[in-house]
Amino acid sequence: MIKESSIKISYYDVVGISNHSFNRFKRLDAFQYELNNYYSSIIRKRAGGVTPQIHDLFIEISIPQTLANSLASGSSSQFSKLNFVIQPFIKAYREFKKANPQVDIEELIIAFEDCSIIVDRVCPHSIYNQLENLIDGISENYHLMTGCNSGQIFEIFIPVYDQPVTSIKAVSQLLEPLQINSSNDQTDYYNYWGIYFDTQDNCAVLDLKNKKLTSDILQPQFL
Repeated sequence: MIKESSIKISYYDVVGISNHSFNRFKRLDAFQYELNNYYSSIIRKRAGGVTPQIHDLFIEISIPQTLANSLASGSSSQFSKLNFVIQPFIKAYREFKKANPQVDIEELIIAFEDCSIIVDRVCPHSIYNQLENLIDGISENYHLMTGCNSGQIFEIFIPVYDQPVTSIKAVSQLLEPLQINSSNDQTDYYNYWGIYFDTQDNCAVLDLKNKKLTSDILQPQFL
């Protein structure tokens, strides 16, 4: 399954900065070569933002299986298939980061056949530092995400907000990404996740601390 998976990596195209990726990043060719041993990989430029960080990466990993199948254990291991798919990327990125200490992941998308997981950065290097723990958390909490809703999971946003929703006014903040902080506090990943389903009442919040999926106060018209 690993070789059938693909990975797309993009970086900001910034006016006035060398647009040749091999000048901006050291050992990018070796990084892509290592990725190509396990995935079909593409590295390319993307349009720059208002204040783009020139060493930020956007990564999308596509896996040709459903999320449920990917979370199943391998035939000879307690680890999920998803763990095995992600490990070569983590190893290659670790070596790439040694050559480019300033490089960081701004957003990671893991796209399955039936849904996507979107992970936002909450502090410098948070995605890389917490990726393996987040995968374990997805496996551990999958039954909560599916147990209280008859619909199919469409998207999982990690994380969403840092305070419980207690009113309709607060609902408007749902799915607004957390502001990146400089305190290296990565615990925001383990408070609340946003879940979109393919049903009419299609959104919910997973409270990881209390192991509870809440959907009754989250109506689409308020988003």
